[in-house]
Amino acid sequence: MRFLDYLVNSDKQRTLNAPQAVETGLLRANVGKQTAQQILDRYDVLFTPGNSFGHMTGGFDLAVVEVFGREVQTKVLRAIREKYAGMMPVGAAEVIVMDNKAVVYVPTMFAPTSNVDPIAPYMAMHNALRTLAEYEEENDAYFDRALVPLFCTGTANIPHEVALFQQNEALCEFQRARHQEDLGCVHLFEDGMARYNALIQPR
Repeated sequence: MRFLDYLVNSDKQRTLNAPQAVETGLLRANVGKQTAQQILDRYDVLFTPGNSFGHMTGGFDLAVVEVFGREVQTKVLRAIREKYAGMMPVGAAEVIVMDNKAVVYVPTMFAPTSNVDPIAPYMAMHNALRTLAEYEEENDAYFDRALVPLFCTGTANIPHEVALFQQNEALCEFQRARHQEDLGCVHLFEDGMARYNALIQPR
């Protein structure tokens, strides 16, 4: 993946850390039936947050159904039934192939609720990136341009700027780890908690 756009609801620009080998941008657009062809022409992989049961009936996952059609919902439900015994754990991720495109489905909550882990966007983004990379390696596939909405900013009410910061940090750290860089967590209760607090309250 060489390009990744975050789908945002504001033109306000925020300075983000630049991940290695991936060019990032901010896209302000409505994703749905009216823009489906434009999205399909521009991106070959869409990340979507969801719930543990795969019901794509609201939020961005409903927009994904409008872009790809009901088949993507059928494939998500089948994957959850066959691979996860009907309930996909929060933070797990699954690559759903749609012809030469893909959807990365990642539950950020068990069911629609405002009670989520404060660093859920970071955890979900990191695992979605890892799952996509593993799929590419195992299947000799390559997805060049991704569209990623902000996770947990709807029902879960995580501020947009916090979700954007967390997801971009996950991307930066994932790329650093792939380049064999040490992420610097030597002392769990010191380094680990410092990183946790920085994700919750970005400067």
